[in-house]
Amino acid sequence: MKTPEGHSKGVNSVALSPDGDRIITGGGDSTVKVWDTESGREFMSLEEHSESVSAVSFSPDGLMILSAGSDMNAIIRNAADWRSLF
Repeated sequence: MKTPEGHSKGVNSVALSPDGDRIITGGGDSTVKVWDTESGREFMSLEEHSESVSAVSFSPDGLMILSAGSDMNAIIRNAADWRSLF
């Protein structure tokens, strides 16, 4: 895989999906990026945090992702359509 270059500030957290198809990264630029592991390309950028994203994680079944940031928010998203659930 290529080195992710999509964040404008450093990467704070990285998680691999259980099936190995996607990687999510949380950055100092307040974004969560979704990457395709095969091509190394950015698949999507999620911009709901207002400050640095300090943690990202997939659920064990890969159906949801969690991001938490310095803005004191934790966001749970559906990994199928990347829509916020909570």
